[in-house]
Amino acid sequence: MDAIGITPLPALCADRIDYTFRDLYTYGMISKQEVLTFLIEHVRLCNQKAKENFNKNIY
Repeated sequence: MDAIGITPLPALCADRIDYTFRDLYTYGMISKQEVLTFLIEHVRLCNQKAKENFNKNIY
């Protein structure tokens, strides 16, 4: 919590990703392929970070 008792939101959360891509796609500002590309890359980076953190804690 911060000084006034408010818990800050995470920098990125599933709800934000969902409604952002849904709106962008609905209004023709992004393609399905662009959404899939982002999601695939995001998962890849999360997996990479998880492996790095795992290795730091092991050794």
